[in-house]
Amino acid sequence: MNWLKRVTRNRSDLKAAIVLISSTLLLMASHYHTLLGDATLSSLVFYCLIPLGIVVLVFREDPRRYGLSLGNWKKGALFSIVGILLMAVVIAGLARLEEFSSYYRLGFFEERDLHGMIEFALRLGVYMFSWEFIFRGFMLFGLKDRFGSLAIWIQAIPFAIMHLGKPELETLSTIFGGAAFGYIDLESRSVLPSVVIHWAIYLMMVFVASAG
Repeated sequence: MNWLKRVTRNRSDLKAAIVLISSTLLLMASHYHTLLGDATLSSLVFYCLIPLGIVVLVFREDPRRYGLSLGNWKKGALFSIVGILLMAVVIAGLARLEEFSSYYRLGFFEERDLHGMIEFALRLGVYMFSWEFIFRGFMLFGLKDRFGSLAIWIQAIPFAIMHLGKPELETLSTIFGGAAFGYIDLESRSVLPSVVIHWAIYLMMVFVASAG
């Protein structure tokens, strides 16, 4: 039985190493390269398609094990509703601060450009889905077998670092926000709740900042 434990542990270590190294390289690559000048396309490739390829071709695992399913959709829906309502209250105060309003204010919201708003919301949806998959799908579910609940905090570290350049208060809070997203997705067995909450948060920030 000892040899079986060693083999299992070695496979778990190798998988964790691949997840950590590949996700780090992908996050850095996305910082330096924008594919075809399209940030949405870049996010889809770097944060979703390549990690998904590693899951399927390297790990030979079912993507549904990495949060690409409805999971416990009732629990996920409850988390999403509560999370959005709580953040709406926070955003109502934060977006009035100059640091936030100047960062999130977008012209097409101020001008009520419907086409611009819809395109932005759709592109943001693709971006948030890809963003959540690399952190809450690929990293969180890819590391949980090796690190257990500690994987929640491990994936939250690069998530917080990737917010550098945003308003300081927001950046400082993301280590806890990233952990909260991780907990929600583990509980619901799906990345969809964090996708919906994160997408809604960003849209609310932009709308409130632009309408102010």
